[in-house]
Amino acid sequence: MAGVRSMVFVVMPYGEKKDPHSGRTIDFDHIWNEAFRPAIDAAGMDAVRADEETSGGFVHVAMFERLLLAEVVLADLTLASPNVMYELGIRHAARPRATVPVFARTQPLPFDLSPIRAVPYRLERDGTLADGSRAALVHELESRLADALAHHRPDSPLFQVIARYPGVNLPHDVTESFQSRVNALSNLSNKIRSTPARLSQDEALAALSRLQAEVLSEVGTPTELLLDLLLAYRDIEAYDNMVSLWRSFPEPVGRSPSVLQVIAFALNRRGGDGDVEEAIEILEGIVESYGPDPETLGLLGRVHKDRHQSLVGNDQLRAEAALDAAIDAYERGFQADMRDYYPGINAITLLLLKGTEEGYQRARSLSPVVAFAVAGRGGLESTDYWDLATILELSVVNLMRENAAAAMRRLLYVGGLPWQWRTTRENLERLQEAHRQRSLAEPWIGEVVERLRTEEGR
Repeated sequence: MAGVRSMVFVVMPYGEKKDPHSGRTIDFDHIWNEAFRPAIDAAGMDAVRADEETSGGFVHVAMFERLLLAEVVLADLTLASPNVMYELGIRHAARPRATVPVFARTQPLPFDLSPIRAVPYRLERDGTLADGSRAALVHELESRLADALAHHRPDSPLFQVIARYPGVNLPHDVTESFQSRVNALSNLSNKIRSTPARLSQDEALAALSRLQAEVLSEVGTPTELLLDLLLAYRDIEAYDNMVSLWRSFPEPVGRSPSVLQVIAFALNRRGGDGDVEEAIEILEGIVESYGPDPETLGLLGRVHKDRHQSLVGNDQLRAEAALDAAIDAYERGFQADMRDYYPGINAITLLLLKGTEEGYQRARSLSPVVAFAVAGRGGLESTDYWDLATILELSVVNLMRENAAAAMRRLLYVGGLPWQWRTTRENLERLQEAHRQRSLAEPWIGEVVERLRTEEGR
C-alpha cells in the first residue's frame, strides 16, 4: 500500500530495571529514546514498543498479532527475561527472517542463543549509553533493520536447520488488517498516556472516561490499554475509577502482582470502608505467594504508616502497633534488596518518629546504607523524582541544610505530580516532628515543607 511504512515491533522493558548478573540498574527508556527509536526512524520504519511486564506476564492477542505479523521484530535480550525469550521463540517459530536481537554487554547471552547474530551494545556504569556507544548502536541498528527487509536469508534457527520448515502462514486479510489495527491501538494508548499531563484534573477525568468507553468497545479489550488507563487514572488520583476498572479486569490480568500492587495503592489512598484492610490482604498475599520484595513491602509499609497517622490522637495503642508494623515492613523491604532505597528511607523516618533511643540508633545505622543506595542511582545528577526526594529526606534526617537546599532546587527543576509533592511533604513533616521530640528541629525544615505544599497545590 503506497505510503505505508514497515512496522518494527520492539520487545524490551520500560523504565529502570536491575540486571541480576551485574547488579547494575539499566535505564531502558534512555536506550529506547537515544538509540532504538532514532535507528527505526532513520531506517524509515514505524515502531510499536512492547513491555514484557505490561500485562503482568500474560501474552495477549495483540502481542501474538505483532509477533506473527510485524515486518521486523527488535528484541532486547539483555536481562534474559523469560517473557522476552518466550516471545522470541514464537517469532523464530513463525517467521524465517527479519528478527533483530540486541543485548547489552553485561553478561554473555544464554548458551542456546549464543549462535544467533545479535547486536551488542556497551553501557556506562549508570546504566545509560555513552555518546560514542549511542552513535555506534544507532548506525548498526539502522543498517540491520534495513538489511532485515532487503534480504531473504533466514535468521531463525528453526528455518536454518530444518529443511522445508513451514512456519506460520496466516490468511491475507489478517495480514492486511494488522497494520491498521496496530496503529489504531497505538494512537489510543498514546492518547491515554498523555491525558494526565496535558489537561486539568476534571478535564482529564472526563477525557479518560470517554477513552475507557472506546477501549472497552475494542474486540477482546486489549490488556495493554486497560493498564494504560489504570495508570492514567492513578496520575490524576481518580482512585474510585481505578478500583472500578480493576474489578472488571479478566481474572489472570487482575490478579497479576504488578496490577495488585497498583490497586493496593489505590485502595489505601481511597480509604473507604474496608479499603485499607483489603489493601493489606492483597499485599500480604503477594509476599506469601512470591516472597519478599522491596516494592510490595514498601507499599505495605505505606499502608500501615497511613493507618498510624489516622490513629494518632484517637487510639494511641493501635497507633503504636501500626507504626511498628510499618517499620517492620519497610525494614524487611530494604533487607530484601539494599539497592532499593525506598523502604530504607521510610524505615529511617519512622524509626526517628518512634522517639526511642533504640529507634534513633537504628535509624542512624541505616542512614549511610540508604545514602549509598541513592548515590548508586546518580545522586543529585538523577532526573528521577524519588531519587531526589530521598536525598532531600536524608538531608533533613541528618540536618544538612545545604544538601537539602541543593536537592530541593533539583526537585523543582525536574518537577513532580501533586501526589508526589504531597508524599514528600508528609514525610518531611514526620521528620520535623521527630526532630522536635529531641529538641533538634530547625526553622529551615519548615520552609522546605511550605515550598513543597506550594508545589503540591499548583
